[in-house]
Amino acid sequence: KGNATVEFTLPDFNGTLRVSALVFGDEAYGDRDSELLVRAPLVAEASMPRVMAPGDRATVTLDLSNFTGKAGDFRVRVEGVGPLRVEEGTREAKLAVDGRSTLSFPLRALDGHDVGKVRVRVDGPGVAVDRSYELPVRAPWPQVLRSLSQVLDPLAPVVLDPALAEGLLPGSVNARLGLS
Repeated sequence: KGNATVEFTLPDFNGTLRVSALVFGDEAYGDRDSELLVRAPLVAEASMPRVMAPGDRATVTLDLSNFTGKAGDFRVRVEGVGPLRVEEGTREAKLAVDGRSTLSFPLRALDGHDVGKVRVRVDGPGVAVDRSYELPVRAPWPQVLRSLSQVLDPLAPVVLDPALAEGLLPGSVNARLGLS
């Protein structure tokens, strides 16, 4: 019979972990496992779409859980970075000990073709959370391939026709010139 102390560095995680141990000797062996609840003093988990298109509207749902051992007032800020905008992004939430609250924030995808972020910050009595969630904003249609074949004048400059990019999202166009 014996005891062991082991330290682990865990990533940002809230949930249940299973800890298992296997011990052995020349004449005997044994094993034991146990579940361990891991959670931050203040849990702030956001839910939102996995992808958006320019002009889309959605909702960021933020679930707050207070495990600090103290009731308190919490300042909540949710903001969009890049081609995302969160409206009404600042709120106050009053949470009891072990209290929970769910807040909803309107989210809008702006013009653009990029990976945006939704940043969530919650500050309360002796605790702060600052998390970011990536959210791609991309065209709602599949890739488009446009090509143009022509005979070149050996003395004239080669110019790609800007009309080939008409109707496409700025920042999403890749042009390639091939000569043969």
